[in-house]
Amino acid sequence: MEIGNGGAAMGFSQEVVREFQVCMANCDLSSGMTASGSVNVATRSGGAEWHGSGFYFFRDHYLSAYPGLTRDPSSPDPFFQRQQFGASAGGPVRAKSLFLFTTVERNEQTGVVSTKLLTPEFAPLSRITPTPSYGDELSVRLDWLVNEKNSAFLRHSHEGGFSAVLTGIDMNGDGTTGDLLPGTVVNRFNRSMVKLDLQHSVQSFNQTYAGKLDARGTLLPLIALPGHYEFGDPLVTQDLRMSRNFAVRERLKIALIGELFNVLNISNLSDYSNNLIGAGFGQPKSRVTQVFGSGGPRAFQFGTRVAF
Repeated sequence: MEIGNGGAAMGFSQEVVREFQVCMANCDLSSGMTASGSVNVATRSGGAEWHGSGFYFFRDHYLSAYPGLTRDPSSPDPFFQRQQFGASAGGPVRAKSLFLFTTVERNEQTGVVSTKLLTPEFAPLSRITPTPSYGDELSVRLDWLVNEKNSAFLRHSHEGGFSAVLTGIDMNGDGTTGDLLPGTVVNRFNRSMVKLDLQHSVQSFNQTYAGKLDARGTLLPLIALPGHYEFGDPLVTQDLRMSRNFAVRERLKIALIGELFNVLNISNLSDYSNNLIGAGFGQPKSRVTQVFGSGGPRAFQFGTRVAF
């Protein structure tokens, strides 16, 4: 989950999307306040029979054109590889009453970004810079058909990654600061890397780099991890919805809807500092704001729908 811009954003695998709605202005009250708009996603549910699917996409530098405007002599053929794969499955847990649908997706990209500076004084800083990126997305939905007039569903979604950076430090000489801690990868913590990996990387940094100068002449300090720190809150939200349908006349139907967001009222602390230089690493700065469905403090919502 990404926090900021007046709200929170949750990434979903395309496999889980049944339909979506984009609102740029005059949004429904359920979307809360945002700085630029909102996207409302309706997720898929399991059916009467078990079905599943899987996918795999691959792309690399042999299948792509050169990423820069001009070929960089120091990086004439930069390595690039992107793998995106996942699977989905859904079906009945109990015939005609309880249904399950789940998806999992992973993105692995070893990419590059081209920086082309046209000002003669800064032109030598133009280069091709590696930008690795990894991401995981998981979604589980359970639907309960109580009877013809009553239904409920429970959904859990997870998306989260964490990077450890050195603010103000230029380790690779590309002219930018805020480089990753050597030995780590973008968004790998909370996924395949754990606290023990961070501790080993910090120990290696202190032994190899501390006391030396970076590419900009900045003294590299010893890194001391705090006694308690986290890579962010991986548990986002659990949402519950119940509805009841009434047939008033042959063509007039009314649905009463009740929704409960963040059922367990998980704190969902956010904006964890990823800066290893200075105090505050791994400490939260805020809590997810009150935006329905995004993991804010527990909230109820009631509604009605009329169809004819």
